[in-house]
Amino acid sequence: MAKVECSHVVNLQGDEILALPGDLIRMVSAIVAAPRTEAWNAVARIEHQDELSDRAIVKCVVSRSNRILFCSRDFSSLPVGAARFDPVRRILGVLAYERSFLERYSMMERTPLELAERIDQSRIIEHDIPLQGVEFTKGYPGINEPYEVTLVEHYLSEDPAQRDVLERLQAF
Repeated sequence: MAKVECSHVVNLQGDEILALPGDLIRMVSAIVAAPRTEAWNAVARIEHQDELSDRAIVKCVVSRSNRILFCSRDFSSLPVGAARFDPVRRILGVLAYERSFLERYSMMERTPLELAERIDQSRIIEHDIPLQGVEFTKGYPGINEPYEVTLVEHYLSEDPAQRDVLERLQAF
């Protein structure tokens, strides 16, 4: 980043191989709409009850304006709406930062919740910096655990949006 002239940085983590182009446009649109915001994180709806206790999936609680209030790996004891699991969302590995904030981030002291849960976003929240959630179409699995390879392969072969992206890529 130090060698790139830019005002903002989007970090698409390597394990998020199923990120859709339209969702990445949503992230950029969120930046354009509020360029003075310092940090954004993609979020998606929880689809299955078992996601709430899966420690490989980072979850968060969002406000009505999609501001991320708290992150954890286990929300199994939280009473959430049965139909849509509100206000819990899945945290995705697509983040964006205002450049000067990203330059300061590494200098910020690590925080108790960040250390306890191993969730980088907690450092932002605990330092009282608003972290804005950007709702993505779907919480596709990333590949963090071996069992997720099979899940990703399933989505690549069965999910219409993923098949469409693959077909467009193969056309190149």
